[in-house]
Amino acid sequence: MAPRTQSKVLTRLRALFKEAVSDQIIYASPMEGVRRLKGPAPDVVGKALDFDEATRFREIGEELHTAACAACDPPCSRR
Repeated sequence: MAPRTQSKVLTRLRALFKEAVSDQIIYASPMEGVRRLKGPAPDVVGKALDFDEATRFREIGEELHTAACAACDPPCSRR
């Protein structure tokens, strides 16, 4: 089970049993002390863009900015 799914399930179970204790259906929550298991750390978090990717990213950003500025009334200026 994914860590986020574990957290969601545990949160809901804790709330359910807390309500049961509050309503005096049970005396103590079986969820007290239960913690999410820690999974293995991912091998690779990400990688930096290489020079060509960074250049293309910048070019696309400039094209998008130019297109967005053309839609402005009055047109915005580049800072």
